[in-house]
Amino acid sequence: MSNKKISKFESVKDGKKAHYKFHLFPANFETFNFEKLKEENDNDEYAGFLWKNSGNLKVEKGDIAYIYYTNLPDRMNRILLKCEVIDAYKKNENENCFYYEYDEEKNPNDNDSNEKIPGILLKLKTAMCVKDGREKFSEDKLREEYGINNFQGKQHLKEDFLQEKIINGKQDYYQKKLIDDLENETKKHKMISLESLINHMNTISRCSLQTSPKFKHENHTTFVKENGLNYYEQHHLIQQFNGRNNEEFPKDVINNEMNLINLCPNCHRRIHNGKKEDREKMVAELYYKIRSEHEDFDSLLSKIPEIRDGENALDWILKQYKLEKQDKDI
Repeated sequence: MSNKKISKFESVKDGKKAHYKFHLFPANFETFNFEKLKEENDNDEYAGFLWKNSGNLKVEKGDIAYIYYTNLPDRMNRILLKCEVIDAYKKNENENCFYYEYDEEKNPNDNDSNEKIPGILLKLKTAMCVKDGREKFSEDKLREEYGINNFQGKQHLKEDFLQEKIINGKQDYYQKKLIDDLENETKKHKMISLESLINHMNTISRCSLQTSPKFKHENHTTFVKENGLNYYEQHHLIQQFNGRNNEEFPKDVINNEMNLINLCPNCHRRIHNGKKEDREKMVAELYYKIRSEHEDFDSLLSKIPEIRDGENALDWILKQYKLEKQDKDI
């Protein structure tokens, strides 16, 4: 692998390296308000959305900010958005770029009673890794390929925020490579609207039984959360009590991505508290659905001692729900 390529990671002016032009901002998908982002970003007069700069990072107009999301409904933390900094607060300049922290005990209409935090005005350029290639800039890839550890707390792509790696005596190679790879990736894709992004996130977070022929006509009603997206609940097919009650039970089975399922509130309550015949059908349907979507699911289940010793996997799972597989088709 050659490292002689000139990177766009840094800007050079008058023979001296200027400040880094790329930033990495963490965001929690569960609390990030996509509806508000859409409203602000689509507003021609406002022309962007405010981002709190509580760390007082050195961010300037024209910089590029990549946003890394945790708690995504498909359970793959990753870089998702690319934005451009179209304004940033500087002391005694541009009051419009303040971010207000409201104190409910004080008068919300009194600006002097609210803490002003420097804000960054961002404009969405593109959404990336939405459907295909979502693993490219996932948490695992960022750690394995670019040397980023403890990523969720990092906000700036500076040398001291990354593990130092040297190839052929040259430092900073991996952080430059990340920026080059991100820039090349975003050039390959057309900008998608925030509405399209919201629709996609609602699709991957919908109830897993909603697409099943046996359950598609059931009631999968949910509601819109504070973040502007549909509410769903996470269910463990192999339930968590197995790990809590048995120290020797393989913990990587419980929290494996393949074992985590998105359900609507109605189905989640029903699979735990519904009629026996309904619960049997739901558990079996989810089991076969996961097997069809993940070829490694059987290998994961083989880590469970009883299944490894020859017990039928579905029979074992049904027992954990205090169910027994019936002779009839379930």
